[in-house]
Amino acid sequence: MLCPGARVRTISRQRLLDILAGRAQNLGVRIESGQEVLTPSQLPKADLIVASDGVNSRIRLEAGGFQTGVRVGGNKYIWLGTDKVFASFTYAFVPTGSGWVWAYGYGVDAKSSTFIVECSPHTWAGLGFDTLAPQDCLFVLGKLFEHHLDDRELIGQAGRGANAGWLNFRTVTNGSWHNGNVVLMGDAAHTTHFTIGSGTTLAIEDAISLAGNLLRRIGVARRIYGRI
Repeated sequence: MLCPGARVRTISRQRLLDILAGRAQNLGVRIESGQEVLTPSQLPKADLIVASDGVNSRIRLEAGGFQTGVRVGGNKYIWLGTDKVFASFTYAFVPTGSGWVWAYGYGVDAKSSTFIVECSPHTWAGLGFDTLAPQDCLFVLGKLFEHHLDDRELIGQAGRGANAGWLNFRTVTNGSWHNGNVVLMGDAAHTTHFTIGSGTTLAIEDAISLAGNLLRRIGVARRIYGRI
């Protein structure tokens, strides 16, 4: 529990991944990157395969048997960044002639924040976002939220330099998070709405829960069968 007035330090997701990867390597884990896995058949034989490959999980689709359900939301949203650092989770609302536009801003590290903009499909089309080029969208959004951003820049570059685009949020659920030796984790198992900014946190909690269950199962097996 945090004490009143305590400040929480945030780090970027990449920094967190670097820390976890370093710890894994120190424990003898061999990490391979830069190779896209499209199917479980590409992987070597293993007692356990953890599919943490996102909302569009190919491992989940290929392995099957998870009773996956997907519900597509009606609102449009776009995931952006900004060089304004929000000290706390911020909700920003702006009225326009075509309806309300709102955003969620929260700090990523000491130099940047996430800034996710959402609106109804009617407002999205009314403001011309359905036809505007990516940079023009950024310009319009920057003007709409200039008060909340303190005139700081909006960043629309996603991974590999691709421009961020408008999306519809998909709620993914699964009747089972495991099938055979494949276990789902993070967005592959359950999407979490961006309004709470906790997708990575919940994925880590999945990992903690999985590790705890494995340790308990190993403990039971050792009591029954002796040392394994």
